[in-house]
Amino acid sequence: MLLTSSLVLGACSSGATNRSTSLHDLARPTPVVETDVQRTPPTPPAPFDPRALPAFDGATGQPVGWDALVARAAAAPSVLIGEIHGHQPGLDAAAALWEDILSHSSGSPSPALALEFFERDHQTHLDDYLTGITDEATFLDQTGRSLNSGSYPPGHRAMVEAAKAASVPVIAANAPRRYVRLSRLEGLDRLEAMTPEQRRLVAIPDELTPGPYRERFFSIMGGMHQSDGEPDEDSAHARNRVIETFFTAQNVWDETMADSVAEAIRSGRMPVVLVVGQFHTDFEGGLTTRLRDR
Repeated sequence: MLLTSSLVLGACSSGATNRSTSLHDLARPTPVVETDVQRTPPTPPAPFDPRALPAFDGATGQPVGWDALVARAAAAPSVLIGEIHGHQPGLDAAAALWEDILSHSSGSPSPALALEFFERDHQTHLDDYLTGITDEATFLDQTGRSLNSGSYPPGHRAMVEAAKAASVPVIAANAPRRYVRLSRLEGLDRLEAMTPEQRRLVAIPDELTPGPYRERFFSIMGGMHQSDGEPDEDSAHARNRVIETFFTAQNVWDETMADSVAEAIRSGRMPVVLVVGQFHTDFEGGLTTRLRDR
């Protein structure tokens, strides 16, 4: 599924005149027509409607109307929304889709929202807020968020508030960052050695995702770690070993989020709508593959 939008901004400029201006000219009263133009308010732009964005079937490339998109999403066991972080039209579209799925799913089973941006040890804070035990200010403080910021943009807040109003759960889908970092620095065996209570907060992959997903990851990370000139064989191997550790962490994220979605489905929630960064889902990404395999 691909949501696209475009915005065209136009500007015009007037050429300079060579006519000189005298003090007499400056003293002349301003013509009425110019005063009228200055007083005419600009035409406000049309309000942005995320439901008017074009949508396409990812398999066929054919256009899909918004109502059909909502109906198909509401009938699926899971919906993965791969966002571009901070892209406001995309976040608005995700929030609109979630709101309409809620409206479409009036019976049983009922949906659930899952978010990459909250870690499993945030779940109690989310539950306390959604059930009215704490207020929003407390919830934001407990989870390290602030309104209208990159940590909690309006689109994400709109989705949480819609879930709260509908009395449906919001799932803190991701592994705690400290455990993801641990997997990168010390490997998956270090996670295996944790206590059962620690293990509850993270799903450990049996193996790393092979194929195109791995290749895309190494290509992007290799470009970020590229030095000037052609690397020699030793430095190339060293760079790839470093990238491998980051790919291990990426797989821990994927496995934990896939596990969170699958567990919600097993508990009777459908669809489970997961909002996540697009790399995890695009082109049958690692998260998509792991969820399909369950």
